[in-house]
Amino acid sequence: MLTTVKCQLYLYYFACFHYEGSRSTCFKSQSFRVQKILKLRLFNQDEKKWHCNVMDMNYEILSISQFTLCYKLKGNKLDFHMAMPSGLAMQNYQYFLDTLRKHYNPNKIKDGAFGEMMEVEIVNDGPVTVQLEFPNPEKCTDGKSDKLGDMDKL
Repeated sequence: MLTTVKCQLYLYYFACFHYEGSRSTCFKSQSFRVQKILKLRLFNQDEKKWHCNVMDMNYEILSISQFTLCYKLKGNKLDFHMAMPSGLAMQNYQYFLDTLRKHYNPNKIKDGAFGEMMEVEIVNDGPVTVQLEFPNPEKCTDGKSDKLGDMDKL
């Protein structure tokens, strides 16, 4: 079955959940991910470049789960052993979406079908792609990170 999601003005986000070090996880790292996505100033306002975030612009967010971003090259072959197992990745992804909806307008959050084949049509308005890296789940604290701030301040 093919999943179709339509958005108007939006931010595309391709989510990948992987391990570093031991194979444990922490849902609190998803709060850091949400905060960065909502606060990252990617959009122009009038003549001001990189001035507004997705909330300022009242844009939709299209989030796509894509484990293939968790690859390492082994010679000429892709290796995905760093990707979370499907069940755990689905739990983390759902928690991420729930957290995103909690801190932003839930009607503005769109997503595809986890683990399903999807055709994603994207019009990239500008030559900008940003790779975001998030705190290692093992280094999670009680909702705080020196780099990203406090979720309560959203």
